[in-house]
Amino acid sequence: MLKEIIKLIKPEKKIQIDSFEWYEELVWMSEVQKIKNDKRFIYVDSYYNDETEKYYIEYFIK
Repeated sequence: MLKEIIKLIKPEKKIQIDSFEWYEELVWMSEVQKIKNDKRFIYVDSYYNDETEKYYIEYFIK
């Protein structure tokens, strides 16, 4: 019963998006590795957007 109540109260997980400038490529790469290796996060995607000239990482927090 208590678990069901907690599930109702607990908000839905929202995707987290971190962005990095084009000149921060090495920082972006290291953050991608940290997120992939950390069990607190669920890695979704990482990419470079040509229009905004930024790097992005998408993940969920467990």
